[in-house]
Amino acid sequence: MAVRKLKAHHMTQPKPLSSSNPNLEFDALKVEHVHLLYANLPLSLGANLVLALILVYVQRLVIDPAVLFGWFISISMVSLWRAVLMVRWRRNRKGDISILLWRFRFRGGVIASALVWGVGGVLLFPEGDIPHQVFLSFVLAGLSAGAVTSLSVDRLSVLSFLLLTLIPLIVRFGMEGSEISLAMGVMTTLFLIVISQNASRTALTIHENIKLRIEASAREEALQEGKIRLQQLNQNLEQLVAKRTSALRESEARFRFLFEQVAVGVAQIDTMTGRFVRVNQKYADIIGYTPTEMLVLDFQSLIHPDDLKASLANVERLKAGEIREFEMEKRLFCKNGRDIWVKLTVSPMWMRGAKPDYHIVVIQDITGHKQAEEQVHQLAFYDSLTRLPNRRLFLDRLQQAQVHSTRHKTNCAILFIDLDNFKTLNDTRGHDVGDLLLIEVAERLRSSVRSSDTVARLGGDEFVVIIEGLSEDTVPAAGQAKDIGEKFLASITQPFKLQEFEYHGSSSIGIRLFRDGETSIDDLLKHADTAMYQAKTAGRNTLCFFDPSMQIALEMRTTMAIELRQAIARQQFKLHYQRQVNAEGTVVGAEVLLRWQHPERGMISPMVFIPIAEETGLIVPLGKWVLQMACAQLKQWEHDPDTRNFQLAVNISARQFRQLDFVDEVLEVLRKSEADPLKLKLELTESLVLQDIVHSIEKMEILCNAGIRFALDDFGTGHSSLTYLKRLPLEQIKIDQSFVNDIATDPSDEIIVRTIIVMSNSLGMKVIAEGVETEDQRDFLARNGCYTYQGYLFGRPMPIEDFQKLLSRFQKI
Repeated sequence: MAVRKLKAHHMTQPKPLSSSNPNLEFDALKVEHVHLLYANLPLSLGANLVLALILVYVQRLVIDPAVLFGWFISISMVSLWRAVLMVRWRRNRKGDISILLWRFRFRGGVIASALVWGVGGVLLFPEGDIPHQVFLSFVLAGLSAGAVTSLSVDRLSVLSFLLLTLIPLIVRFGMEGSEISLAMGVMTTLFLIVISQNASRTALTIHENIKLRIEASAREEALQEGKIRLQQLNQNLEQLVAKRTSALRESEARFRFLFEQVAVGVAQIDTMTGRFVRVNQKYADIIGYTPTEMLVLDFQSLIHPDDLKASLANVERLKAGEIREFEMEKRLFCKNGRDIWVKLTVSPMWMRGAKPDYHIVVIQDITGHKQAEEQVHQLAFYDSLTRLPNRRLFLDRLQQAQVHSTRHKTNCAILFIDLDNFKTLNDTRGHDVGDLLLIEVAERLRSSVRSSDTVARLGGDEFVVIIEGLSEDTVPAAGQAKDIGEKFLASITQPFKLQEFEYHGSSSIGIRLFRDGETSIDDLLKHADTAMYQAKTAGRNTLCFFDPSMQIALEMRTTMAIELRQAIARQQFKLHYQRQVNAEGTVVGAEVLLRWQHPERGMISPMVFIPIAEETGLIVPLGKWVLQMACAQLKQWEHDPDTRNFQLAVNISARQFRQLDFVDEVLEVLRKSEADPLKLKLELTESLVLQDIVHSIEKMEILCNAGIRFALDDFGTGHSSLTYLKRLPLEQIKIDQSFVNDIATDPSDEIIVRTIIVMSNSLGMKVIAEGVETEDQRDFLARNGCYTYQGYLFGRPMPIEDFQKLLSRFQKI
């Protein structure tokens, strides 16, 4: 009966296994055991909880309620854990977890449940109350009988449950001491022995039944396979008989079908003449002819000249019997004149002991595959925009050039080309226009060199050219490289037509000669880049050869950039103030100037570190700090009657001004410092404003509306124009010191200064001259209408402490 119940719960059929493989059969038995265990678990859990409730209810009159409650909570928690285990089994039984692990988990749940029931046999045992003792033993006996039904498939589980459940009760009966209790203990012991034997027999019976069923399934499968094989053998025999009765006719039909319907081109070729004897439709379609037209052609006439020699050599080897067949990729001419790539396989048609009379040629059109390969090659080794070699291919070509130079004892050259002001074009005209320029430049460079030379794009607006085969002597080789470089310069200075927009550009070129592999590739590129940077420094639109001293200077510059970043964190920057005075010599304000007090190098000139800060972007946090300190100083001056009307001029860098949040940042600094915006003057250079005059005016007008004043610094050194000067919301023009220096001796500077003063006055703008160092300069400026000055005549830049101390002394000159 137990066996029938277990079979009823069995929900899955194991895969039939051959009895010849005992290991697989043993694994199937284990799987089936675990399936049966988990299939019986829901009924077992329900019986556990029902019996537990009944037992608690009956024993409530003779057992402490706290003990009853604690024990019931324990059996509930164990049952819950086993229920969770059952759910996880149903969800994951086809997963990666081993079946042995699932069996181990199940046994753990059985042992936990048995322990709780065993403890219940002790804790819920009422002393001296025979009826309740009998009831307790009846419940545990019934539970044990149910365990035999649900757990017998696993001998260890059922025996563990029986022993752990009943032995505590037997011991408790023995401890009671009465004759009835001892008799009950003996009866329970006999019950345990008998039910354990029954459980073992039941487990054995179930095991044998499962084993027999698996073996029966395996035999049934083997029988079915035997039937199928027999049917296949019968069919093959029938087919063989049919084939032999009509071998020639069917062979010809199959050949024709295969020949015509196969997905590749197939042709039969006469080995003596090379002419086509038979061609299928696919072959004709690939080449573009009809099958009839193909019969008057010979195989050689369709082969691309570059591939003909290799093809004929393979055919001769095939005829001589050196090879059984050959396969190659080559180009064939189509009827329309274009060539295509095919994968070609040629095999002989021959009778044993005779020379082949015909060849079978099989072709597949692989033109698309070759095009895909070419695209992958282009993506890997060529720049997608300009179609020039990229960095990877360039480095390979450079290595080859070194080998060539060593072999032929000639000089080679690297020309590193960088477009001047490319970023400005990108920012003002957009990246589409910038890309058009890069494409045009690439084409001009490519057309200016030999096919053996390499023109590559490294990225951005950087191009590099490898020139090979220069003179053996260094001086003539340098001259040759210079001529080529100047040719590049001239080519790039020619106007470019970019979307109906005519652009005039230039470039800076660095040249590095090399030979004999004496310098590493990385160093060659570094040296050429250094020379290019030197050309930039020299004024752009020029070329320079690599100078080792320039490399040293660049390395020092790199070191300084690192130290500059550290200087911000370590607060090594100081502000100096230079007085600005009126015609009477009264101080009306100051210009705040940034200084770097290096702990080892001392005071570093702004001419050195400001360009580095611009390049690295550190000028933005530096500029904000200067602005914060300046506004704080203005707020301090408001409390002193002698300084409350001072204006403070702050230089704004191009990079800082172009920040999207520049306006908000300035207004935020003013708000936090509570400084009077009317006393803050921001100095901008002409080149900064002209880069994007529309957006520059927008930013300036917003800040002007907040009360801030603007001055145009270094006026006269850029592209000065009344057209834009009238549009800018400027309060003051600052005459550059380069004009002030020689106004007493140079008539040209006199005229320029007079013109600036007259133009500013006519536009209603104030004028201030910087770099005033002599009385003659001051007097000339005053005679011509400039009444505000700044320069060493009135005081050098100094810390705020010194500025404050000397303020009263220099109120008048």
